Amino acid sequence: MKNRISVTLIELIIAMAISVFILGVLVASYIAGTSIFNSEMDRSAAFLEANKGISTLRIDLRNCLELTSAASASISFWAQDANSNGSKEAGEIFMYSWNGTPGSPLIRTVAGTNTMVAKNISSFSLTYDSASLVSIKQVNVKISSSSGRDVATLESSVKLRNL
Repeated sequence: MKNRISVTLIELIIAMAISVFILGVLVASYIAGTSIFNSEMDRSAAFLEANKGISTLRIDLRNCLELTSAASASISFWAQDANSNGSKEAGEIFMYSWNGTPGSPLIRTVAGTNTMVAKNISSFSLTYDSASLVSIKQVNVKISSSSGRDVATLESSVKLRNL
C-alpha cells in the first residue's frame, strides 16, 4: 500500500471554522469602520455648516458702521457705504436671521436678496454687551448645526470696530 497524503474530515472542519472566524472578524471590522466613517462625516458636515455661518457673520459684523436692530435670533446693520455718500441705503443694510425652527437655515439678507449662509441650524443665539442698541460694542454669537445624530456648536465674540 502506498502512503497517500490526504486531508481528514476533522482537519477540513477545523480549517473551515478558522476561515469562518477570520471572515467574521473582517466583516465586523468593516462594519465598525463604515459606522465610524459615517459618524465622522456627519460630525464634519455639522462643524462645517456652523463654521460657515459664524465666519460669514463675523466678517460682516467687523465692517458694521451702525446697528439697526438687535434681537436674540436676528441682527441687522449698516455694513458698508458702497457709494461713499455717508448715508444708509437699503442695499447697504445686512440682516442675519434664523426662524427658530431646528433644521432651518441661517439667512443673510442684503438689498432684499436672501442667501442661505448655513443649513441645518439647530440653534442660533445672539447676545449683546448692552441692552441699548446705540451702546452695543460687542456681539456674542452661538450657533449649533446638526447632521445626522451629530451636533456641532461654535461660539464667538465680535467687537464692532467701526462704532
